This record gives sequence, structure tokens and C-alpha cells, in this order.
Amino acid sequence: MKGLFSFKITINDWRTRYQHSFFLMFLSQEYFTEQLRMEGVTHLPRTVTSDVQSAERYNVCTEGGVLFVTSRILVVDFLTDRIPAHLISGILVDRAPKIIESCQEAFTLLLFRQKNKTGFIKAFTDKATAFSSGFCQVERVMRNLFVKKLYLWPRYDELIPCSVCFTPIQTIRHYLDPLWHQLGAKTKALVQDLKVLRVLLLYLTQYDCVTFFDLLESLRSSQKNFGSNSGWLFLDSSTSMFVNARSRVYRFPESKKKLRSIVWVSEVKRELVLEKSPKWEALTEVLEEIERENKSSQHEPGRVLICASDDRTCAQLQQCIKHGSDWLLCFYFHSVEPSRVIVDMREFRSELPSLLHRRGLDIDPVTLEVGDYILTPDTCVERKSVSDLIGSLQSGRLYTQCLSMTRYYRKAVLLIEFDPAKPFSLMARSDFRHEISSNDVSSKLTLLTLHFPRLCILWCPSPHATAELFLELKQGQPEPDASAAQAVTAESDLVAESTDLYNPGPYDFLLKMPGVNMKNYRALIKNADSLADLAKLSQNKLEEILGNADNVKLLYEFLHNVADVPAPKQKL
Repeated sequence: MKGLFSFKITINDWRTRYQHSFFLMFLSQEYFTEQLRMEGVTHLPRTVTSDVQSAERYNVCTEGGVLFVTSRILVVDFLTDRIPAHLISGILVDRAPKIIESCQEAFTLLLFRQKNKTGFIKAFTDKATAFSSGFCQVERVMRNLFVKKLYLWPRYDELIPCSVCFTPIQTIRHYLDPLWHQLGAKTKALVQDLKVLRVLLLYLTQYDCVTFFDLLESLRSSQKNFGSNSGWLFLDSSTSMFVNARSRVYRFPESKKKLRSIVWVSEVKRELVLEKSPKWEALTEVLEEIERENKSSQHEPGRVLICASDDRTCAQLQQCIKHGSDWLLCFYFHSVEPSRVIVDMREFRSELPSLLHRRGLDIDPVTLEVGDYILTPDTCVERKSVSDLIGSLQSGRLYTQCLSMTRYYRKAVLLIEFDPAKPFSLMARSDFRHEISSNDVSSKLTLLTLHFPRLCILWCPSPHATAELFLELKQGQPEPDASAAQAVTAESDLVAESTDLYNPGPYDFLLKMPGVNMKNYRALIKNADSLADLAKLSQNKLEEILGNADNVKLLYEFLHNVADVPAPKQKL
């Protein structure tokens, strides 16, 4: 119910903890600052925004106290370890139901919980009706807040009865066999998914942690199409399964350096966890006990027979006994090492970086001048919404961005995200005419694709689909280098084209010449080291290189025709 004054509850909780010199962080500011000012508080909590430099933010955080921090700043600082996360006593969140709509706050709490296992997280709200809308709204909010306890303080009632009803599990396939031929594809897919989950439950105890994690990754990559499964791979519970399986293999250790040192996320190495199978430990103990008894026995040692369910398990146990469990797990680890994505700092206003992090990708936040996401050393992605696409086409900024991407990266990608629930059109219906105008958005997009033939345009219906697409694009590809991506600027002299390096000025000038196109310019570059050498080539030589008489004529006349340009008149 409304009217419980969550502000007073939050402030009282803050005052109780602040008396003990705790280091607290708030994820909201405006309302609390104004209310504290009205109560006559002179020493207000400090506010940390983007105006505060990184070194100054570090000093402010190490001094302790209560801080108001924007979620975007906190996400970047957590990823780059600019602030000591292990010294934070807790985080207070106001307007708890908003955690579902705001991806940045949820991502902030996820990073805080990964780096600080003991700090508390508390959230407050006085709008209980917000939990009644939607499906499992309370569970979703508590999951995003990483809290396990829910306290309901009603305005009038003192006690609220709570009852939980459990539905008994039934054997579904047995009852569906007589009607199997009458079932639809969706029902059959649900039954198949139940079978897959049962197999995963069996493999969880049968396989080692690395093999099980590799199995989950292969399962996710092979069933990414929505038509091939009922959608359980895209649920939050599925994401939790992948995250927990990954935590059994490796984790990111907390920085043990001095607090005043700044550790970038690219410098932090993964710490292998490689959780051993309990069966292996029990088997090792039994074999050691047998070996001790054989040494003290007066008879000859007997044979030990180990029975397993399949040949693969037998081979794995053989390697485990011969080399040890640590060697076996390290042997498998190289095949499931997580990937890395370089993300521009400005992209942390969107939901996509947090979704990539949930899917096991390492996020490396840097300031990029070319592109928004660097997936591989050769793949650069510029992300646009539909409104941003139209505005960039009208202003010409998209042309400059595509020029830089195609110049410095072999695979330039223009990613356009749209909301499937909201229909859109690049042109209004009233703008359709019999004659095509060059000012139309569709015309400019067509000219963009003609001018940059190597530009790949991808359309994604949601950030979740974009995250899945990034995982597909990174499969089997090398990892990008943050320093190399940050060094690429609009004024760089290097062009990523083939295995050679070209000067961008003459390179662009060559592509603008008449008769030169994307199909024949490489042949000209191989036969002429400079524009001066190109001008010295005869017409017959150009015919041998280009193989097209029309292109040869246009290029030769452009290089050798003399135009009379009148000299500018001097003003008296």
C-alpha cells in the first residue's frame, strides 16, 4: 500500500549503519537529497557523477561514508576495478520495482555481488501494487536485486497468511503415449525439453565440471533458433544454470593489490576453480586405502575392477587415475575459455553490455572512436536504433562512421535494433511518391550500401537477440585487443585491407577515380605502388590489368586529359 513513507524507513536504516562508519552507496539521489535538505541536514552525502574524475572517485570511495552514485559510473568502475568493491558495506536501492525496467541498476548489483559476497543489499518501495502486475513480478525483482528475504509491512493488517501449494509431479510421457500422434509441435517440443533437462541432471553428476560446461555451451549454440525449442534456453533460470556452471570452472579473483592502485579488467587473470567431482575424490580415497592394505598384506595384491556407465567415463577415469584430477581438468579447460568483447564507454547506457556479461562474455570498457563493439580483431559493430539510424542518415554522420569502420576493419557491421512490439517504417506512408527522391531515408540507406559493399547490415528485434548474435559471430574467432582497438582513430594511417597497409588518402582517392570499383582496384594496387606510377601506365597496360575497355577508357582519360582552369582574378 502507498503511504508508508519509504523515505523515512530508508533514512533510519542509513542512520543506524552510518553511526558505525560504514561505507554505503545509494543508487538514487534526487528525492533523498531534497528531503535531507528540508530536514535541515547540513552535511549531505556526496554525489559521484561523470563530472568526477576516476582518480578523484577512487579517493572519495576510500574515505568512506554515504555516497550517491549513478549506476553507469558504478558499472564501469566495477568492471575496471577502480573502486574497492570489497570495502563497500552495502548498497541501498530505492523504488525496488524499477529494477526490472532499469538494466543498469541490475547489472550494478550483479557486479557488486560477484566482487563482494558479504556486503548487504537492501531495497525499499511504498508501491506494493507494482508487484501485482505482470507474471512473477516479485520473484523477478528479488532475483535482480540478489535478495532472498521479502518483508511486507502492511498499512492496516498486522499479519498476512502465507500458503504455498505444490503440484505433484506426474509422469507426463507415459500418459501422452496414446495421444502422441495427435499432439502439436509445441507440445512435443515441451516434452523433448523435459527429456533434455533430465539428461542434464544425469550428466551433472556423471561428467566433470569442464565437460558439463562445454556441453551446456554446445547445447545453447545448437538450439538458438526459437523454432527448435520451447524457449527455456532464453529464461532467467537457464541463464542462472549457465552462470553457476561457469563458476565451477573459473572465477575472477578479488584484487589483492593496494587500494590506491588501479587494476584494469583486461589485466585481471581468471582464477581456475575446476571443481572436482565428488566421485573422483571418493574413488581416489578407496584406491589409496586398497594400496595401503596391499602393502601390509602378506598375500599378493589383487586386481581392482571399476565399473562405469559408458566408454567415455571409463577413459576419463583412466586418465584421472594415471595423471590426477587436476591435470585432467586443466587439459579440458582451454576449450571452454570465455570470450571477450570490447565495448565503448557510451554503450553502458543500454542493456546490451549487461546481457553480454550474463552470457559469459568478458566486458572490456574502453573509449572507442571507431565502432561501438569490437568482437574480433577484424570485426567492428556500430549499433543503431531506428531513430538513431534515421538521424544519422539525415546528418551524414553514419557515412563517416561506416567510412572509418571499413577503412580499419575487414568486417564492418551496422547493427540496427528495433522493438518487435512497435511497428516502424523508414518512410511515412504519405511520403511514398512515384519518383524516388535522394532525400528519402530508404534512398540514403541504399546509397550507403552501394558505397560500402563490404558493409554488413544486421537487423535484431531485441538486445537479447543481439547478444545471441554476438555469440555466434565470435565462435571460432580470435579475441580482440583493447589497446589496439583504442589506438584506432579517425586520423589513423593504417588501413586494414588484405595483408598490406595503405595510406588512406591515396587509397580513398583511387576508389573515387572513374573506371575504378571494388572489383578491380586491388589489381591496380598490385601493379602500381603510388598514384604517380599509376599515371605512367600505358593504355595497353591498363587493359591487361583491368580487362574492361570501358573502365580503361574512363581511367586513362581522367589521368591524361588536360583541363583548362582559368586563374582566379585578383581583386584590385
